[in-house]
Amino acid sequence: MKGLYFGYGSNLNQEDWEERGFRAGVLQPLFSAYLPDFRLSFSLHSSGRNGGVLSVTPRRGCVVPGVVFEVQDGGWETLDRKEGNKYRRFTATVLRDGVEEVQVTTYEAKPDYEQPFVEPNPDYLAVVREGLEAHQLDIGPLLAATDKEMSRSAGEITGLFVYGTLMRGESRHHLIRQANPGCIIMAEICGKLIDFGQYPGLLLPDDREKYVQGEFCRFPSVEQLLTTLDEVEGFRGYGQSGSLYRRVLRDVGVGEGRVRQAWTYAYDSPNVDAPIITSGDWREHRGLRDEMFEKLIKAHCDGESEEAIAGKLAQSVWVQSEEDLDRSVQDLLPLKTALAMSRVSERRLAQVSQKWAAEIDRSF
Repeated sequence: MKGLYFGYGSNLNQEDWEERGFRAGVLQPLFSAYLPDFRLSFSLHSSGRNGGVLSVTPRRGCVVPGVVFEVQDGGWETLDRKEGNKYRRFTATVLRDGVEEVQVTTYEAKPDYEQPFVEPNPDYLAVVREGLEAHQLDIGPLLAATDKEMSRSAGEITGLFVYGTLMRGESRHHLIRQANPGCIIMAEICGKLIDFGQYPGLLLPDDREKYVQGEFCRFPSVEQLLTTLDEVEGFRGYGQSGSLYRRVLRDVGVGEGRVRQAWTYAYDSPNVDAPIITSGDWREHRGLRDEMFEKLIKAHCDGESEEAIAGKLAQSVWVQSEEDLDRSVQDLLPLKTALAMSRVSERRLAQVSQKWAAEIDRSF
């Protein structure tokens, strides 16, 4: 019986398969993927590995990096023998390219054998790390899982991109504030924005030339926030039908060519009977963009003049004579215009003002 298998941990290391007497050819790699809302956990003891070995444990907001394989004839039997009697198969949904849901089968520890944390042997860690690197996958979740104190948040994606009523000044922004964001800055994402009247929706087309304007937020932890937002956005869970919005994982531009990974909510229906917001900007669409920029500059200055902040910005970017510096300061004034025309990013502004989660003073 063929099928799709999601491999993680030591099963990504072909040399380890062969050294342990198994035929790795029963698995044909197809593509890399993330197992969302699970974390890597060293929750099993293996006498053969002389220490802890990996399983996956549910945890909202975390991801497990791995590879989807096509299982060839005899492959499931081989996998069952390799995993042994302490693991069981289960059906899961993984994300390809952060968006496309693919149903797979993978393995988890049987509850009777699970422990809170089992220290792994360095040799086993090396096997797992080499497998991840061979497939060009992130080793960060693995490193976090090896630390008993950090393991509960292994692979947690703490970034969130918002583009509508969750932004600063909007009706649901209080949900963001309650989660204690350490960072909120203007950002953008590839996609299109659609108008549902009281709120927008995000479409994620293949067209990389269109952008949606919004905000990148980062939090100490996102588990509770995503629990709330999944309900607010009508997301029923991965592999479930009937969601209004789906939680996906995307790259977000935060200024100066820098990209951050973040969760966001995309409209789930391919058939949309709603107008496109051509600007890709919810605030501009409602005529509130200028007012927002004014309040944002006021929040970043907070006791300092715009000229002083502009001077710090110019000095942080350019090495110039005093005359050129004066000219650069004037080019940045008023700061509202510089920000609106992308001559300076809010990320750069926050570096100078040290207000990484600047708030505006009232709702729109």
